Amino acid sequence: MPFHSLKDLYVDELRDLYDAERQIIAAMPKMIQAASSSDLRQAFQHHLGETRIQVERLDLIFKNLGVEPKGRHCKGMEGILAEANEIVSEGGAPDVADAALISAAQRVEHYEISSYGSARTFADRLEDRYAGDLLQKTLDEEGRTDKALTSLAETGINQKAAEGKEIRGSHLGYVSVNEYSYGPAPGAFADVRMSGAGSDDLGTLDGFVVDRNTGRPYYLVVDAGNWFVGRRYLVPVGKARFDQTGRSMRLDIDKDTVKKYPKFESEWFDYDEARRREYEGRLIRAFSTSPAPGVAGGFDYETIPEFRQPEWWRPGDTRGYPSGERHRDYPGERPISERTAARERRPDIERPAAERSGSTGSEGRSTIDEPRRGGRDQKW
Repeated sequence: MPFHSLKDLYVDELRDLYDAERQIIAAMPKMIQAASSSDLRQAFQHHLGETRIQVERLDLIFKNLGVEPKGRHCKGMEGILAEANEIVSEGGAPDVADAALISAAQRVEHYEISSYGSARTFADRLEDRYAGDLLQKTLDEEGRTDKALTSLAETGINQKAAEGKEIRGSHLGYVSVNEYSYGPAPGAFADVRMSGAGSDDLGTLDGFVVDRNTGRPYYLVVDAGNWFVGRRYLVPVGKARFDQTGRSMRLDIDKDTVKKYPKFESEWFDYDEARRREYEGRLIRAFSTSPAPGVAGGFDYETIPEFRQPEWWRPGDTRGYPSGERHRDYPGERPISERTAARERRPDIERPAAERSGSTGSEGRSTIDEPRRGGRDQKW
């Protein structure tokens, strides 16, 4: 449509953003499912909640202006999301696919930062302070999301993607008890004995099979010792209870059951992708009758009781390691966390219902009201 005034251009920009945000909400669930890094999935889920609130802010702006939000299709966002969908469809090595997803997500963020920056400037020129404040809040959120994605890439995902030839697409790896940096304290797992039903001595904890991106353990690797010389076997981490004081792990199984458990095969991590997934699936079925739905890069262990997250796992813990660094082969990224901060509010400004309620909806809607950073003249 022809633009006869700055307000015409302003309304058109807002409608373009409104359609873009709705396209993003429709596309993000697939991106969340495709991400193999738990931190990347959490970052996507957090921003999906923010995006829903951003649409509510736009609804309030349109209501205040007395115009309808629909009437514009954002072809720019359509093209960006089409490329992201290609990445999801093509798959590939998990770490490389995650790096590609971050790149696609940042293209989305850069489009939004540019568009929201323009809309906020138009609001300023038209002295629409109500809209300007709401648009600035969204602009700040988009900037933080872009920086968070950069941090995720630089602290592990791009590094693992660069090492893809060496790890051959496996998202799991073995780490010894002496190298494991996510326990309750340095050296907590050294010389830990494994005990079973009837006080059976089941051997010594040797190491863990972990997610390379996060350090999340899925299997214990146990050296059977004298009663089964030369054998190391696997135990799902959810089957063990750790007693740090007694330096022992308790398993509700006996020696006869352990003899049936799969032995640990280090060559598993050198298999090609198809063979690795097949072997990984056989291991899961050996321990559990629960379904293990596939996700990008592996299986959804979080849905299987035998692999539930142990209480002693400390994601992002760096205590007791030189310069606060994790073991170089198994870097872990701190999860993106939702942070609440108090802020003075203008009573005359209507806010989205989700922000007013201060609760999290059943669909994962984020209701965090972040403090404004950088001021109205912040440059991105």
